[in-house]
Amino acid sequence: MSRIKYLAAALCSILQIGDALSQSIETERPFQDIPFDERAAGAFAAAPEAITWYRFGNSVQKTPLSAADDRLPTDSRRPNGEPPGTRNPVTPPDTSIGKVYFTDASGNPKQCTGTLVIGDLVITAGHCVHPGNGGNFYTNIEFLPGYADGSFVGRFTAEEVTVFAGWYQSGDFAHDIAFIRVTPVPRSVHRIGLGLFKPSCRIGDYFPFIRHGYTPLLNNGERQWESGEAVSGCYQGLVYGSKRTHPGSSGSPSMARISGYVFAVHSAEDVQFPFGSYDALLTKAKLCFALRLYDASCSI
Repeated sequence: MSRIKYLAAALCSILQIGDALSQSIETERPFQDIPFDERAAGAFAAAPEAITWYRFGNSVQKTPLSAADDRLPTDSRRPNGEPPGTRNPVTPPDTSIGKVYFTDASGNPKQCTGTLVIGDLVITAGHCVHPGNGGNFYTNIEFLPGYADGSFVGRFTAEEVTVFAGWYQSGDFAHDIAFIRVTPVPRSVHRIGLGLFKPSCRIGDYFPFIRHGYTPLLNNGERQWESGEAVSGCYQGLVYGSKRTHPGSSGSPSMARISGYVFAVHSAEDVQFPFGSYDALLTKAKLCFALRLYDASCSI
């Protein structure tokens, strides 16, 4: 247990150091604070609870969160064009990123993308584990890291699945984030850190980031792909990327290009804006919840 607490403390230190370093990098601006407008709180309200399903006992538990730490930006500058971006296959695949398989409420097999971040914890999109209508969690959830052409590091089964009240109750895409605790993953498998970055979305600011993910529309979903993008706008608590996305890439990590930290999770393509897609931002409350199994006190 002392070793776990030490690792958690080290992780928090790394996040803080990484944030300080990123402030000195001109081409990668850290997110700027955007005042929370209480008058517009309805659409951007905090998700005051985490809802966790436990495989053993098939039970659901609700955990209160700090509403102050789960507030979202209210900037509403819409994307206005397609900045430069690239798509390239990742060879060999990043072993911290893999496929998330599940069976939906209609009994159909589906897949998303997930990322191993802390211990045995995987981050993905909320809609990859729950329909967002107050119903039951999806079943047969598994994580296959480093998937490529039918090969993968291992097959790890979900032990706990957590979404947040904003998604669980009403399908609010600003809270379209999930954490999956899977069966033990070997420590030799790479983990990716979590970060708290928030784009200013001011005209002229440039914040480059990358996504890794899978989609059947590229190599029949057999290869991991990287998408180089730039933040192109913010709307209703979501951050917009510059490239279109495809089924299967939901849950892909959005990572700051230089630091490599995951600061958001890919949610969906914006059908009203033909060049873009949007991601759900991590908040302090969600990040601290992710650390709960490894450090009871979150010092971020």
